[in-house]
Amino acid sequence: MSLEKYWMLFIKSNVWIAILLCALMLIGCKSFDYLTKIENTFPVAETCGDCHIDIYKEWSKSAHARAFLSPDFTTITQDGSLADCVACHTPEPQLTPTAPLPRTILLKDGVTCVTCHLTNGKMLGPIQPTGAIHPHPIEVAQNRFTEAAFCGRCHQSTYQQWQETSVKPRQTCQQCHMPTVVRKVTQSKGGISKLIVSMEKQITLRKHTFMIYPQSEDLKTFELHTDVEGNNITVVLINHLPHSFPTGNFGVQIGVMLVQFIDADNNEMQTSRYEFVQELKTNLPSGQSKEWILELPQSAAKMKIQLLRHGHSKQKQVELLNREIPLP
Repeated sequence: MSLEKYWMLFIKSNVWIAILLCALMLIGCKSFDYLTKIENTFPVAETCGDCHIDIYKEWSKSAHARAFLSPDFTTITQDGSLADCVACHTPEPQLTPTAPLPRTILLKDGVTCVTCHLTNGKMLGPIQPTGAIHPHPIEVAQNRFTEAAFCGRCHQSTYQQWQETSVKPRQTCQQCHMPTVVRKVTQSKGGISKLIVSMEKQITLRKHTFMIYPQSEDLKTFELHTDVEGNNITVVLINHLPHSFPTGNFGVQIGVMLVQFIDADNNEMQTSRYEFVQELKTNLPSGQSKEWILELPQSAAKMKIQLLRHGHSKQKQVELLNREIPLP
């Protein structure tokens, strides 16, 4: 029988002894008061990662973690000196009805854990805790973390597009960019923490990856149609995202569609490139379509269509669609 099962049987048969033991374990552990008491500082993300191991790993690879340190941000904002930008790239842990206030400490953490999860001296989250021990004060506010408005304080233009979309069902930011996962809120590093974590339940949570492009097969993102008539082929692209393609507040957002004609020997014959640029108002709004009529090259056996979102200078481009279409 596993250590966790022994522990649960012990709890059921010796409730008061278990409570006493838990109290003794907490006395032997370091205090977590500093996590919620803000004076001149508050915990860095790495400290939160001591217990919330999986969440920290996901966040540390996300754009939120690089919000203040990315080369593009430092270049465009003159090393973070533009106040209008800093507010959303290093937000204070205080909920405001509009854009957040900029903080003046721990800037390197960017959009960090306490930005969203600290309020009134308590760690704030969307779910009721399932563990028997709470190492720090906790407050639950489910609606705050499930509403798109929570993300819209910083992602303002995207949020406005989301509000105006006619696409149904209208997925929220969290549904697309924070995929679900079943796990415990905390993970163990061994020792006493293993016993504490063993008392938690596995529940449905959301990953803190904040991925640019949703990877769920249940989400319909783009629809592509082609129609051959004579020597021409019509290509129609429909945007089913609940916001424009591309979208975003920071820097120049560029989407690219590549159309390649390929012969029977798999040789590329001709490539056409079409750009979608938000700043030039050539982006594709939510729920709308664009159409291109192309001349078919002789001997073309198939057509390959790729839809890409170009990242900033240090980011890889993201492939959103890749389709090969045989030609008559």
